[in-house]
Amino acid sequence: MANAGGGTGAVARDKLPDPEQWRTGEKVHGEMCIDRPELEIVRLCVSEQRGPFAVTPMHHMVATLDEGIEYFVETHELLLVPAERYAQAMARAGLHDVHHVPDVFVRGAWIGTRPR
Repeated sequence: MANAGGGTGAVARDKLPDPEQWRTGEKVHGEMCIDRPELEIVRLCVSEQRGPFAVTPMHHMVATLDEGIEYFVETHELLLVPAERYAQAMARAGLHDVHHVPDVFVRGAWIGTRPR
């Protein structure tokens, strides 16, 4: 991770949910991704948890005038890691000055600098 991109600089990684923050069965997540006359894309998800993993099976429907309606599921699995373990892993990967910045991406980001 510390060598990504080469040279010196910073590495940013979006923050994954903390285990105590992850909720299942409380809300259906959905969004209209694209809404044009010739193309509609919708995504729906009901979050799950399997052991230490947040599981989000995202159901997509894509409608086009030429192809009709296509349906597929894209499942994401994210390890639910306490914040302190995430910071420790980045430091072990060789990053310096690791800290959390809350006001970027959806849940914030972890930032670390590469050694010179």
